[in-house]
Amino acid sequence: MKRLILMLIGITILCSFIYWVGLDEIRVAFGNLEPKYIILAIIVQFISILFWHLRWKLSIKAIDREVGNKNLFSILLCGIFVNNITPSAKMGGEPVRAYLLKKSTGIPLEEGLATVAIERILEIISLIVVCLFSLFMLLIEWNLPKNVFFSVLTTISVILSSLVFFFYLCYAERAEIHLTDFFVSFIRKLSYLPFLDKYLGSIRDYKIHNAITTFQKSIQILMKETEFLMVGLFLGFMAVFFDVLRVVIVFYALSSLFITLGLSIPPIQVIVLVMLLAYLVSTLPLLPGGVGVTEPVMFGLYVLVGVPHFMSAAISVIDRAISYWFVTAISGIFSLIVGFTEF
Repeated sequence: MKRLILMLIGITILCSFIYWVGLDEIRVAFGNLEPKYIILAIIVQFISILFWHLRWKLSIKAIDREVGNKNLFSILLCGIFVNNITPSAKMGGEPVRAYLLKKSTGIPLEEGLATVAIERILEIISLIVVCLFSLFMLLIEWNLPKNVFFSVLTTISVILSSLVFFFYLCYAERAEIHLTDFFVSFIRKLSYLPFLDKYLGSIRDYKIHNAITTFQKSIQILMKETEFLMVGLFLGFMAVFFDVLRVVIVFYALSSLFITLGLSIPPIQVIVLVMLLAYLVSTLPLLPGGVGVTEPVMFGLYVLVGVPHFMSAAISVIDRAISYWFVTAISGIFSLIVGFTEF
């Protein structure tokens, strides 16, 4: 019920945003869409998901485990669905993936979580490298607005800081004990029930400690596999490439309107930077999938770089319709068909 309410709030904000921009103007933009480009953008989106699947399969293989492509892709789609309907910083579906992997293949939950975490890190590193390169090229060739520049730098700094903290937890001695003690002591302060205190102490000493230790060791093993890291980064770059290509195709779907207005499509570097900021916003644990928040952010950034406001709104809504709504619908239907309904 909570997820449904949050989703409805996001949809309400999105509808209000569209109304604020102007329904008639957005309708004009939609009237100039070329369907063949929209179909192509949908295909490209699923190619990106395919590279996501390959990256995860590679991570699993790196710990000497094997999972069939059909089974793994099914689990990935279920994880994507849960990710998209929960306001959990794009992390709601990751434990689900590890759980379903254990349920269907017997791979321990901690190892499954490690493979999920490392493949996501490879994706994030790929995105950061592409964004830094794009930012450098824009500073040389284009007059990038200062607020966009500082927003991108802040976003990259936040992401890099998160990665550093993650690897600290994976490599620091006794980090799992300190982390466990912190959470247990925090929860204890919220409760005066003796049986709950005893239960939490049991979890700390046996389950959480062992689980985090196994997770750490799995991450450390994966980080030592040089060939895996190189191939994984390549797959990460390919996924980013097709994500960028999807947005470029959406722009070309409105190419006739750009020509009519005497405008040019923004440089690819700008599209990459907008994608990075939109990605960060969509990870904030506010509304499911960043619905009602990501679209206005994309709109504002495109307006800042000179795209007319009604076209910026149309592009933002269309791209999100493909990358979020369509993918959520397909993964949700698939989850119901294969019977993964408990989440």
